[in-house]
Amino acid sequence: METKDSKITVGIADMKMAKERGMLITYALGSCIGICLYDQKIKLAALVHIMLPLNMETGRKNPLKYADTGIRETLRMMEAKERIYLGTDKVISDKQGLLYYSENQGLIGRLGVYSFPDNGELEYNDRGLFTGEGAAVSQNYEIRGQCLERSNTDMIRQMTEMITCQRALQSAAQISKMYDQLMTRATTEVGRLQ
Repeated sequence: METKDSKITVGIADMKMAKERGMLITYALGSCIGICLYDQKIKLAALVHIMLPLNMETGRKNPLKYADTGIRETLRMMEAKERIYLGTDKVISDKQGLLYYSENQGLIGRLGVYSFPDNGELEYNDRGLFTGEGAAVSQNYEIRGQCLERSNTDMIRQMTEMITCQRALQSAAQISKMYDQLMTRATTEVGRLQ
């Protein structure tokens, strides 16, 4: 049983999760990067210790070793930890928002679609929901199932590109430092010859 102060150690190319309590720790980061993800609604945290930005490995034996696959795998595992189990994965919704276990059998409930006079006045609460005054049931709506709404930004790609740029900057800094040391040494050696 985890106590509030229990420490959960994350190894290299590894990931661990903690729910509501516990402390996630990783050591020996060096040039590696530790990425912590936290879902405030369900109080679930994950820490992944990645080594490289891109997974170029054939066979991809350890997706947690790389940023592009490690972040995706961590998010997938966090989502799997907190699923709502209905006893079936055959949940269907019709265009009016009625939810069924299967085609027109086993009614689960109904989705509600509401509109607000000013969406800017909505407040985000600690359960991950928006609340506000003046909600009215929308009359003209259509529920579309099997659709995916996405942002135009791929966060994993952006994080991977940021890590790649950081590594390039570190490499350039090392080359500049070596060049500076070489020039200092060359100047010193030329001065001794005279």
